[in-house]
This record gives sequence, C-alpha cells and structure tokens, in this order.
Amino acid sequence: MSQEQLDAALPNIVWRGPRGAGKFTALQEFLEHVAASLKVPYVIQTKRWSLANGSVATGATGTEGADAADDEDDAEDASKGIPYESTLIHRAFDVARMSLQDKNYVAGILSDYTGTSSVLLGCTGATQQKHIVVFYHAHLLSDESLLLIQEALEKYPTTLSIMMTSEFPLPVRISDLFFEIPVGGPDYARKELCSKWPKTPVADSWNTFFDGAWDAWTVMEPSVQAVVELRRWIYDCHLRNLRWSDFIQLLFECTLRHRQKLSKQQYTAILHRLAAAEGGSGWSLLPSYRMPIAWEGVLLDVFNILHKQQES
Repeated sequence: MSQEQLDAALPNIVWRGPRGAGKFTALQEFLEHVAASLKVPYVIQTKRWSLANGSVATGATGTEGADAADDEDDAEDASKGIPYESTLIHRAFDVARMSLQDKNYVAGILSDYTGTSSVLLGCTGATQQKHIVVFYHAHLLSDESLLLIQEALEKYPTTLSIMMTSEFPLPVRISDLFFEIPVGGPDYARKELCSKWPKTPVADSWNTFFDGAWDAWTVMEPSVQAVVELRRWIYDCHLRNLRWSDFIQLLFECTLRHRQKLSKQQYTAILHRLAAAEGGSGWSLLPSYRMPIAWEGVLLDVFNILHKQQES
C-alpha cells in the first residue's frame, strides 16, 4: 500500500477466523506496515483505560515507553480500568476484558475523536492521517456498541479508521463499512502454548468440561432434581465468565463430537435448536436479567431432545 493510498483511504478492516488462527498476528503486521509507510517507530506501550478518567497510568512494553514514575492517584485509577495497546498510530482494546460494560467503554473511547486528523503524525507529511482504533474479539460487542461504531464511522469517515478481529462474520448493520479479510487454519496459538508449556492439556479445558456434562445429561433421569442440576451447571459457567455466544458455540461443537451416539432425529433437532438461539452467533449481548432464562431454555430443550428420543 503506497503512501498516497494510506493518506487517501485507510480502510476499516476486520480479520475474521477461528480462535488461534492468526488474526492478531495479521493485524499487527498490517499496523507495522502502516507505521513503516509513515516512517514512524512502531513501539507498543501498555496503558490502562478507566471509565471515569479515560486513559491513565502508562507502562511501556516495548523498547521505548512513557515515564515509569506515574502519579499514585493515576495508578489507583488504573487498577479499576482495562489495559490497552498504544502506539503513535493506533489504540487497541480487547472487548473480552470489558465484561458487560462494553458500550460504556466504546462510548468513552470514541468520544475522543471529533473529526480532526492525527496531530501526532502531521510531521510525517501525511495528509489527513486517520486515527486508528482496534477492537480485539469484536464479536463480543453488544448492539449498543455497534450503533456507536456505526455512528462514528459515518460522522468521521475521513479521519477515523476502525480495525477488528472477530470469530464471526460482521452483522449486516456495519458490514458495508468494513473490508473483511478471512484468516483460516488450526489453533496455532494453542499449539504454541502447548509447545512452550508441555504440561498443558492437549484438549481444550472447555471441551472437556462440556463433554463431561454431556455424559452426565445422557444418564440423568428427567426430574425436578435434573432441572436443579442443570441450573447448577449453568451457574458454574457464569462463575467462569463463559459468554452466551461461546456457550452456543461450545455446545454445538460438543454435539458434533457426540454425533455417532445420536439418532438422526436427535442430531437434527439439537442443531435446529442451537441455530435458533437468539444472539448465538455473536454481536448481540443479552441483558443480564434475560441470561438465566435464555441459558435454561436452550439447555432444557437439548436435555429434553436427548431423553424424548431415547424414550421413543
């Protein structure tokens, strides 16, 4: 990409693919290319973003960084926020760290951009150099956050560029605003982790957890006590901060692994139920008061499908 292209139309990009396939690496390589084109160093610093005070308490993770002697007040505020990446050309935030407050974080982050180009890069000769904001695990964003992103991109198309990584395709609402790059392959990140730490279990811990639960469900007799056990299992998932869309995905993968033990009717019925789950493909955060009902509804339906087919 030439300097003229970077100046004229730095696109909004989403790298889409499965976990560990290399979306983060591809995005970082692109940002390094942008920095090289602008002839500025690409040095990542780790800072913290507080909902109350915005960007506070800086700590460097690269070869260059901010002063390590931050004020005590800033350090105290920083402990309440989330870490994010910062360089001369971009800021990057992980949606997975925002919990159920992503719309508040996104609103605060985007409020910093009011239509002006990047002043820090003015000395590079770039004309109308855009601000770059990155969201990792963007499929965990809520509907409200998507509206904020859509509004910002429509208001400031020439001065703001948003880049994201996602495990799911973009929703129709913002798909026309982004250039999508597919990233395929196995879970390289997990392979690297297992090679670095040989004692790491080869199987994903969530898959093991779901397989154990599936085996228990198949032998559990339908009763009031079974409902209590299913609720207890859901509560365990919530304690581990398992998100709704991840729950649907893991249950889908678990169904695939146990396909040989299911009848055709069971297999088809379970897949249809999971496909009909609201917000199961990401980009839709269920309100907290609806979560227990949604989880119980899906899980009880799957449980009933297993046992009704067994009885017949």
